[in-house]
Amino acid sequence: MRTLTIPIKASFKKEIKIPALEQINLFFGYNGSGKTTISRVLNDEENTCVYNEDFIEENFRNDDKQKGIFTIGKDVGDAKEIIATATSRLKGYQAELDILQGNKEKEIIGKIGENITLKETRWKEISSTLWNIKKNTDNLLLNNCIPGLRNNREKLATDFVSYFNNDRRVVVPKETLSSLWNNLLNRSNVVYNGKSEKKEPLRLPSIKLLSDIVNNDIWGKKIIGNKDNPLYQVIEQLHNSDWVSQGRNFLNKRDICPFCQQPLKQQFLDDLKAYFNESYENDKKSLNELKKGYSYEESLTLIKDFLNEEFAINTQLELKIAEFERLLKMNRDLIDIKISKSSESLELNPLTEKFRDLGREVGTINKKIASYNKQITERKNEQKKLNKDFWDYYTSYYSNDINTYLLQIKLLEQNSVKINKKIDELKESIKNETIIITENQSKLTNIQTSIDSINGSLIRNGFTNFKLIKIGDDSCRIVRIEDGKNVNVYKFLSEGEKTIISFLYFVELCKGTTDKNKDINSDKIIVIDDPISSLSHNIVFEVAQIIRTEFLEQRKLKTYSQLFILTHNLYLYYEVRGSLDNIEGKIAKKNEAGGNKAQVIYNTYKVKINSENSSVVVPTDRAEVLTDYDVYWSIVKDCKKGNGYKAQLPNAMRNILEYYFGFIQGEDNLNNVLNNIDRTFVRFIQRNSHSDKQNFTFNVEEINVEKFLLCFEKIFKDTGQHNHFKIKMK
Repeated sequence: MRTLTIPIKASFKKEIKIPALEQINLFFGYNGSGKTTISRVLNDEENTCVYNEDFIEENFRNDDKQKGIFTIGKDVGDAKEIIATATSRLKGYQAELDILQGNKEKEIIGKIGENITLKETRWKEISSTLWNIKKNTDNLLLNNCIPGLRNNREKLATDFVSYFNNDRRVVVPKETLSSLWNNLLNRSNVVYNGKSEKKEPLRLPSIKLLSDIVNNDIWGKKIIGNKDNPLYQVIEQLHNSDWVSQGRNFLNKRDICPFCQQPLKQQFLDDLKAYFNESYENDKKSLNELKKGYSYEESLTLIKDFLNEEFAINTQLELKIAEFERLLKMNRDLIDIKISKSSESLELNPLTEKFRDLGREVGTINKKIASYNKQITERKNEQKKLNKDFWDYYTSYYSNDINTYLLQIKLLEQNSVKINKKIDELKESIKNETIIITENQSKLTNIQTSIDSINGSLIRNGFTNFKLIKIGDDSCRIVRIEDGKNVNVYKFLSEGEKTIISFLYFVELCKGTTDKNKDINSDKIIVIDDPISSLSHNIVFEVAQIIRTEFLEQRKLKTYSQLFILTHNLYLYYEVRGSLDNIEGKIAKKNEAGGNKAQVIYNTYKVKINSENSSVVVPTDRAEVLTDYDVYWSIVKDCKKGNGYKAQLPNAMRNILEYYFGFIQGEDNLNNVLNNIDRTFVRFIQRNSHSDKQNFTFNVEEINVEKFLLCFEKIFKDTGQHNHFKIKMK
């Protein structure tokens, strides 16, 4: 067939011709575009097998059993013996498999189930242990270090176990855990306490005056009288200058010696007065003034107040203050000695070294105060540091528990890998034995071949909870084994399962016939109309695989005269096209080697509704690549040019907006803009949603294409995406 005529029928308002048909013809069109009408027209052709809704209705929905499909079988030979041996092996494999993966019907937990139970138990144990973190910090400001986890035991445990293996984690030595805990408590009381205020650093009073007094040269000076005085030699020999000086204070007006009570001569008195001259008196006066200036009590009291500072705890400040105070007192005593024995030379103790020691301790405290103040001024950063130290602390505190848990899980997972490997081997063995059984059963009965082929395909595609069984000599039924009985389950299957079983049944029908009295004809026209519905899209891969292996391998091209595939599913469309391109490539190489021209084996077409509300079929560029998103834009562009069916316009616009703003740009921006868009337009694009069944029907004439296009463009303008609109509308 090189040309197909579609008469005026259903959505085709005018008769059309589809030209340039090849052995394989691939049609793409959305639901309602007219694909099923094409398949029904083809169904009227002689020797045609058509898969569409009519086929499913006729063979599955209206009967609890299906006609058996008679296909070419093989001689029985030793098939029975082979089946018996394979069945015995299969039972052994199945029993072994049950022990490993379990069997609910036989109430066998299985090794995998035991492993899962052990993992759950270990998880409960570590979760309970780590939940103590929450309990320990319930009444502490440290509870801010686990935000969002205080009411979620599972997530808290998950996060701490995950952090345990984090490269950023710092291991805290066991011997420092206690001090770190106290540090965490203190810091949390600052960074998570909104009432905390900065502290002023400690400032030591100046001791410059005291140091100057201590360092004065007068302390080492021997203060004595006039050396030129007659009394000098005597006083110097007796070393009693201070005694004589003190004795002057006891002289009375009668000039009687205070020591011997004898009258003193005037010359002696004059010499005595001249001995203790002005220089002597000035030095004595200086000593007394220095003593008076050596006052440290007020400064010492100020320094002692530093001990009240909380950061002075656990420092040597008190010891250093005591040492400094002792030094001050010692110097004061030395000053008193010097004043009473001014003729003697002595040395006061320097204050600088002890004061420097004191300054170092105050510096240590000030560093703590600076750190404290930093925690207040840089609260956010300090909170982050505190949080990290908190997590380091607890992952170190519970390191043994977490390590034990991880080791146990690792061993269980290693065991599971071994078990799963064995399970895969057993499943592969069971699969191989099933294939052997299926292949040999096909030799036993006429319709068993097709039944076994369908069941084998079901198994290969992962559908193991239902199958076809033979009913009588010429029928079959879809069943599931429940309580040892075969239960008819077609109406209980999911849409995907219904699709797969009906399509496999159709594939077998293409190979055979339901009438055992008819010869099997391999020169058929095969039509596949939308095997993937919106409710069975999850099995598109399986359906594509079946189509590829059953119809699109090079060796299979000889098993039918022509193939028509019609679909709205882009994945299936491109899967089929990819297979066809591969076949053409192989044929081209072979022809090139033989000096022949390249051979075209397929053509592609698009089915759509035009501006006159009529279905049309147009050839398409085989190299064209479209996504669902592109197709919706093409509908909008067709309507703008006057070539599209305007009833499709609201739905296309809605899908574009949902995709672009829902997955690319964010819905909030769209929703804000929609509030300022014409309400008629908004109602139309909303009620064309598949979820709005009540408002699905409407008057097409209500759709103003020009107005809708303006509203649609305005949305992209107002959201700042006008460039995207212009690109897609080129």
